[in-house]
Amino acid sequence: MGSLFERVWKLVLAAAAIVGLIASVVQIAQVFRDGDYSFIAICVIGLCDAVLVILLVLIIRDRKAAKSTGGQRADALAVFVISGILVATIMGLVISLIHGLGPAQTQTTNSTPFPSGNNASSSRSSGQTNCVDQSGWNAACDAESSYLVTKVSPCTGDAALRQFGIDPEEQQLDLEAQPGTSTCLLRPGPTARAERATAHNVVRLRDGIVDTRFRLCLTTNQGPIVACSKPHFTELVSPSKGSDILSDAGSCLQPARGYTGRTLSDPFGELQPVLLESPSDQRSTYRCGVRSTLKLNDTIWHLGTAPLPLSD
Repeated sequence: MGSLFERVWKLVLAAAAIVGLIASVVQIAQVFRDGDYSFIAICVIGLCDAVLVILLVLIIRDRKAAKSTGGQRADALAVFVISGILVATIMGLVISLIHGLGPAQTQTTNSTPFPSGNNASSSRSSGQTNCVDQSGWNAACDAESSYLVTKVSPCTGDAALRQFGIDPEEQQLDLEAQPGTSTCLLRPGPTARAERATAHNVVRLRDGIVDTRFRLCLTTNQGPIVACSKPHFTELVSPSKGSDILSDAGSCLQPARGYTGRTLSDPFGELQPVLLESPSDQRSTYRCGVRSTLKLNDTIWHLGTAPLPLSD
């Protein structure tokens, strides 16, 4: 009974040690993946692994020698634990190198201009917060007319929004995209820039925080289009589509419900879905909006049961 208990205890101890080691290596790999790694750290881990390999070889040799001579063999638990450490650390190093070299290779200096007015440096990645001015030089993201450098393909506002986790079919945001050399430059569109939105707000947009200045609203049913941070009556809730898809106000009911979080079932309520004609060179197109009976100064996105954001 004592021998069985001892074996179980050793197995539990070994399993706990291996799980702890793997968790530590994964944590180290996370740091390496974010670019915070050094050649010295990798050498230290490699040196420790080399020592463990030597120790493992010596233990295995002693076990074989004891088996052939009939003497006492080294505990198998030591072999198991050391093997687990080696496997965990080697896997961690491989993962760290694969993921860590990516961001390390994308660093650039502060003197990388656009090759031309429409091209940006190709060595910046989408996960970093790098901004440039109109000449292509590094700039503060909150500077006027600055661009956020990303990796978006195709380089369009809608593709960027999808990469940020925002559905452009549901939220109409004023985001401008300009192709660079292996990069995509993003900044607020003209309506948002008129309200002093900058690339810093695009960074927040990438993080899931949508500034009201990106949203598009109308002062009247015919326009002009303004940012929803300005006084308005109608907020746009769908992109432009042909009359075969949007034919009347009834076809705007579902988009309006999803946008506002309200049923909009009262035909005389304070919010109503509306069908708006948008001019086109090819044919008439339409888009959906939600009209308020009162002047607003903020978005009604997912308003739900909250009161309307009334303008003073």
